[in-house]
Amino acid sequence: MMQHEQPDAARKAAFDNLFEALHESVFAYLLARTGQRETARDLMQDVFLRAWRTPDGWLGQSDAARRYWLFTVAKHVVIDYFRRRSVQTAAFSRLQSDISAPAAPAAEERIVNEEMWRDVHQAVMELPDDLRLPLMMQTVGGMTSRDIQEALGIPAGTVRYRLTVARRQLRSKLQLGEAASGGEGQ
Repeated sequence: MMQHEQPDAARKAAFDNLFEALHESVFAYLLARTGQRETARDLMQDVFLRAWRTPDGWLGQSDAARRYWLFTVAKHVVIDYFRRRSVQTAAFSRLQSDISAPAAPAAEERIVNEEMWRDVHQAVMELPDDLRLPLMMQTVGGMTSRDIQEALGIPAGTVRYRLTVARRQLRSKLQLGEAASGGEGQ
């Protein structure tokens, strides 16, 4: 019985290390793909549940191999999510109805903030995947260009270029061009 417990303890410790090392990056990737924090959290649970159930995909692998394997799982989890997304459309319609309901004067400021958030959210979600993914992985996941490079399998220079283009497009969409363009050459 002791021999059986030892591999389970080692597997749990390895899984804990995997989660600690990559959960923020996986979350950022999922958030970039879905645009919704709660959905990204739910999907992240699915990713790590699959990792727990299939340790042969990551256990004993190099950091780069583990990251690649886990992001492949995340990619498949997102595909599965979008296949069953029809329920989300109904929920979004309900949310829009709630927001457009008449508001008390005290709530006007909150509505303005929500509208600004929706504008930013919409602008980010309108970015093409190849720009939105690295932007969200960096800003939300705290990933470096090198981390993103390894996760997406693209050169770090390409990651940096895409981040620059994504920011430029966001400034343009949000009409922040003149106020924010001073830092363009940095």
